[in-house]
Amino acid sequence: MARILVLDDDPDTLETLTILLVSSGHEVTGVSNGRDGLERNPENFDAILLDLGMPVLDGWTFKRHLDALSVRVPVILLSAEPDLAGAASELGAFGCLPKPIRAEAMLMLLARALKFSKAHPRSSGDAIS
Repeated sequence: MARILVLDDDPDTLETLTILLVSSGHEVTGVSNGRDGLERNPENFDAILLDLGMPVLDGWTFKRHLDALSVRVPVILLSAEPDLAGAASELGAFGCLPKPIRAEAMLMLLARALKFSKAHPRSSGDAIS
């Protein structure tokens, strides 16, 4: 079981991802904006699923806060943004998934992120890029 932080301002997407991840055996904390995500101590999670377009504190700013705090948890971007791969590269995300999200693709990418996280413990000093 992994601890997953999900940030998405769309309640339907947040609920769907939560149900999918819980049914896959993960512990999930879901929030609707980056400010609430930062308040949940993101460094204590095994992976983060991050929507880029959220109110209050968007995904771009949230990820930059993680970097400034040296939080090295794999981040998977979720967005309908046209250049999602470019955004993932710019932000140093582990990976990205276009919306609408395909459950199988999300679970496969998350499994890779969790495997990477175990192979590169947060205390090792290795940055995730």
